Amino acid sequence: MECSFPTYSHFLRRDIPWETYMTTKLITGTGLQLLRRYAKKPENYKAQLLDDDLQEALNQLEEGLKDNIKKLSSFDKYKQEVLLGHLDWSPMHRDPIFWRDNITNFEEHDFQILRVLLTILDASTDPRTLAVACYDLSQFIQYHPAGRIIVTDLRAKDRVMKMMNHENAEVTKNALLCIQRLFLGAKYASFLQA
Repeated sequence: MECSFPTYSHFLRRDIPWETYMTTKLITGTGLQLLRRYAKKPENYKAQLLDDDLQEALNQLEEGLKDNIKKLSSFDKYKQEVLLGHLDWSPMHRDPIFWRDNITNFEEHDFQILRVLLTILDASTDPRTLAVACYDLSQFIQYHPAGRIIVTDLRAKDRVMKMMNHENAEVTKNALLCIQRLFLGAKYASFLQA
């Protein structure tokens, strides 16, 4: 089963405000980059494309996005990425400081983010998304004091074990890291992380 693009009802079920979703989508997507690229164009070029009202609206949108970038924490960005179901190797996934500083945030809403990561393992067909999900589970096990117990209670072992037979080497490697941390603990399984 392939992950479909989330609809408005997904956001309602997960208690994500629409404004937060759209702001994050614009910031983490290409929206802000396109606005910045457009801002660098010569004025005569801009005048050919847009009237004054639309130009003013774009300027306001860019300023609003810049303000929201400052407000949106790295965990909020991470949470949005996970809830959208499409994971990529953005810097926060591999940043030990991110995991140390935000590990208790994973406890929100009865470990909602961990549950979504497990759903991704069941539903996604994208190898990169699967690899990142396995890696993130292993990071949770490493940094949360009760990580092994929590992940075991959520019945993650079987789901991750299936990923060890995946055709993609990146998925297999990260599934193996996760299983090793689950069985051995973070202290003894860290040799595979490099």
